[in-house]
Amino acid sequence: MAEIASGVLNKQGLSEKIPDPESMRREAENQVNHRNNEKGPIDWKSIAKNARGKLERLYPK
Repeated sequence: MAEIASGVLNKQGLSEKIPDPESMRREAENQVNHRNNEKGPIDWKSIAKNARGKLERLYPK
């Protein structure tokens, strides 16, 4: 989920440079709250069947 949140923030872009970690945290929190209020869907690029095939060596039967 962290990768999804990071990707969304990256796609939304920032109009200014963030001066410090606290400002970044506030900006990210504002964006997350805004996105959650819109209730936008997640477009999953993979499905369980594909993932099981690709990760079979990590999760043997």
